[in-house]
Amino acid sequence: ASLLLYAYSRSADKVASAPQWLRWLGIAALANGASWGLAGGVFFRSLSDEQQVFLAFLFAGMASVGIPVYAASWPIFALYAAGILGPFFYVLLTFGNRLFVEIALLVPLFYAINVAIAYRLTQVFHSGYRLRQAYGKLTKDHRLLNQRLERQLVELEERSEEHTSEL
Repeated sequence: ASLLLYAYSRSADKVASAPQWLRWLGIAALANGASWGLAGGVFFRSLSDEQQVFLAFLFAGMASVGIPVYAASWPIFALYAAGILGPFFYVLLTFGNRLFVEIALLVPLFYAINVAIAYRLTQVFHSGYRLRQAYGKLTKDHRLLNQRLERQLVELEERSEEHTSEL
């Protein structure tokens, strides 16, 4: 992901190639999440019960940490979280222990709640960006009106001085 950020910063035409950069970021997010999920799936069976519970909390935390990281685009967060929780869900479901099967049934709900939070946060970011753009336009319009008013006041002063000198 760091190389992707570096390449993006050096890109000549960021705006025109934005969809391609988003696709690459989505692929990187999925790979990042899948590396966590697959690693957890591999080590889960060899751990003690306490360590397995700790690993479950660790993956829940790792999935939740992705919300602020990928908040600008909720579909990218959804890929990241699916990469983590998908393999982990499978391992929990097939482990055989009833407790872990019950926990596995909560994983899709946890995923849906996290994606809903990321979706809402994306909307907040987009509305904040639109508000910033509108404020910038309003500030520019306000500055132009102030400059126009200043020119008119200078012209009015000059006319006033001309009338005063004529009298």
